[in-house]
Amino acid sequence: MVFSTSFAAINAKPSFTKYLEPFSGHEAHFLQIGALNGEASSFMLEHVLTNAASTLTDVDTWDESMHLHEVDLDWAEIEKQYDTRLRSNIDSGRLIKKKMNGTDFFADNTQKFDFIYIDGNKAGPAILQDGMNALRCLKPNGLLAFNDSAWHKKNSAALGPNPAISALTEVFSDEISLLQTNNLVWLRRI
Repeated sequence: MVFSTSFAAINAKPSFTKYLEPFSGHEAHFLQIGALNGEASSFMLEHVLTNAASTLTDVDTWDESMHLHEVDLDWAEIEKQYDTRLRSNIDSGRLIKKKMNGTDFFADNTQKFDFIYIDGNKAGPAILQDGMNALRCLKPNGLLAFNDSAWHKKNSAALGPNPAISALTEVFSDEISLLQTNNLVWLRRI
């Protein structure tokens, strides 16, 4: 089974290029919550994190616990695609793979990041928790992006990411500036 992440489907490359290009060639440290088969990871490592000292940390459970429950996917195959696609980056230390959920990662993390991309659990409470944790781990002027902001569980929009992202931007309005809102929401820590 060949699995294509929503990175290509939502046409994320233009906004990733627009907001992340200033990091190209400079040492930068990125975090991604929800990596699936590594399509976004590959893009960031090949086009943005070009400095040899730059790193990407990918956090994912590679199972249904962090992703859409109603989608029947072969999680072992998706993780295998990720490992195959990114093996050389993992071996070189430029990519740090963490097989866990965002909550567990943030509980032990002490590192600050230049960019954090949240594309894991789509449930509103998980998005809110990941977003609050991300703000704590984001460097000043760092960027935070949420994918699939318009996603919602059938018959219950309140369970999706959009209300959580809206609450986060309102509560932390003195600490962040809103750069873009559509399916990808981009924020800058000020």
